[in-house]
Amino acid sequence: MHCPLGAADPRVVLRAVQRIDDPGSLGGQAAAVIGSLLREHGIVGPQLGEAADQVLVGRPIAQRLEPPARHPVGQGPAPQVEQQVAGLPCEQPRYRVVVERFRSHVQPTLAPAPAGTAARYRVAGPIPRSTSLTTEHLHMPHGRITGWATHLPEKVLTNDELAKIVDTSDEWIRERTGISTRHIDGTVTEMSTEAGRSAMAMAGVAADDIDLLLLASCTSDQQFPASASVVHHNLGLTCGAIDMNAACSGFVYGLVTAMQYIDGGLDRVLLIGSDALSPLIDWEDRGTCVLFGDGAGAVVIERSAEEPSLLGWDLMSDGSAAGILYCDHGGKIVMNGQEVFRRAVLAMESAARKAMEQAAVTSDDIALVVPHQANVRIIEASFKRLGLTMDRAAMVLHRTGNTSAASIPLAMVDAIDAGRIQQGALLLLVGFGAGMSSAAAVLRWDPPAR
Repeated sequence: MHCPLGAADPRVVLRAVQRIDDPGSLGGQAAAVIGSLLREHGIVGPQLGEAADQVLVGRPIAQRLEPPARHPVGQGPAPQVEQQVAGLPCEQPRYRVVVERFRSHVQPTLAPAPAGTAARYRVAGPIPRSTSLTTEHLHMPHGRITGWATHLPEKVLTNDELAKIVDTSDEWIRERTGISTRHIDGTVTEMSTEAGRSAMAMAGVAADDIDLLLLASCTSDQQFPASASVVHHNLGLTCGAIDMNAACSGFVYGLVTAMQYIDGGLDRVLLIGSDALSPLIDWEDRGTCVLFGDGAGAVVIERSAEEPSLLGWDLMSDGSAAGILYCDHGGKIVMNGQEVFRRAVLAMESAARKAMEQAAVTSDDIALVVPHQANVRIIEASFKRLGLTMDRAAMVLHRTGNTSAASIPLAMVDAIDAGRIQQGALLLLVGFGAGMSSAAAVLRWDPPAR
């Protein structure tokens, strides 16, 4: 038994969850047919989006969509859509396929698209019609992390070794920061290449499969070109590549950005958080030289999830605090430690609360928090304000120091390897950085079965 294309539930609108690889021209469809389908499925013009000029609604089968028969504009009423589609069992009656045509810089219209205009096919599922079209549910990406990896330079600098350089001690550093060791003498391009290559291997994707490389870093090897371009070449990619600088918040900024690209049509994004801070350290400044290290973490994000994995997020920047933590071109890191501490605790709390609010969850729903690994006292203070206990924190600070954009992926991958993150668990990624930037994301852990 097979299901007809019609009989839509008027209480739902459509939400894309997966693209079907069957691009091509659908041919000119009459405005009357389109209008009939839109009315049948309770969809109005504003829901089409600014990019789409023609939309059909049908049911998915293995490789292609069977569209309704053509009907010329203005020649009688729109036909009833009762076409039988082979291959789709009635046990899945509420799923649809959305076919979108795109014409750059053209306003939406119901007129037939020009011959040869490419179409995109996406499997879609319903969500409650009561949900506002401007809420996160309609715009939530459907990407998920499918591969992950990290890389740290070989050279390790201990607190005792630092005590020979500057007036400090292992006890003083551990008590005030929680740091025992850090890795140094890395470069962004080398660390990013290693982490990216390993993440791609884990995801089982080739260089040609990656649609975009996003490199979150505030310590690019050169002022220009972007380090992403060098990493792109090292990995043999054939896509676009850009650097993103939100300092220590960079990985979460990159995660949210990558999910938007996935939601916009890309299939795979390689996201890397990587920073080499050791060259920027004033080794005579006890307030900063004990804090920072080098490292990289990478994830592959693919459009393959049946449900959203990014459930809520918050991105923020407060330029009035730019002077409390900075590094000029050719200079060294300068930091007002007390002011950074005060603002960082408030920024992390605010970002976390807003992300959880958007995701409609509370701290009780969060299985594990992955905070920016800056200073254990900052993490403890922000956790206290959020009503969280430190046993729910993913921590690598003690052995990596503050690795800026690399710190959250380093801590997340460490928690995965330790078996602390289970399928379906809700993660809260939250951090702050120079700018002052802040970012948080609620992520449902949904990797593919292996």
